[in-house]
Amino acid sequence: MSDTANPIQKIETRLHAITWQAPGIHSFELRRPDGAALPAFTAGAHIDLYLANGMVRSYSLVNAQGETQRYVVGVNRDVASRGGSRYMHDTLKVGDTLTISAPRNNFPLNESAPHSAFIAGGIGITPMYCMVQRMAELKASWQLFYSCRTPQHAAYRDGIEALGKAAGQAVVFNYDQVPGGRMLDLKAIIAGMAPS
Repeated sequence: MSDTANPIQKIETRLHAITWQAPGIHSFELRRPDGAALPAFTAGAHIDLYLANGMVRSYSLVNAQGETQRYVVGVNRDVASRGGSRYMHDTLKVGDTLTISAPRNNFPLNESAPHSAFIAGGIGITPMYCMVQRMAELKASWQLFYSCRTPQHAAYRDGIEALGKAAGQAVVFNYDQVPGGRMLDLKAIIAGMAPS
């Protein structure tokens, strides 16, 4: 659904809800003020937010791709923020209006893969969560490895756990800053995916 050759369509939205997900991470739910449907998107897509402080920031859509009544983005308040995430967390309020772009997908999901393994760390879970929701909808084979500092830092954890259980697919949480914790062993994961 990439439209890099076309001009970017801008859409006026209203901030419908802000939801705490983990320390420093909030979800921001955007809807059209008139309740009309938003442009369709595919898993892995992102939107640009045109912030009132003059900044433009891109965020992956985290909600299921069939939900065209809303877009949801997850934003980590970066301590080294140049103003984007800090503005989102400290200034925006429910009811505020935001101009956004139509979704673009430079990270499309291969829906026909016989099995998909997703690896995410921290706020990098946002496009992956959208993707595993799509894979579950397709009843496809998938697994997710999600690495965070602690269980409390795992944004969307409850929803991801429930999705994995409902779909009968493996979800592995890795916490590297708990007693006995260690970094995710990417080499072992990749070796385990090698064709036999």
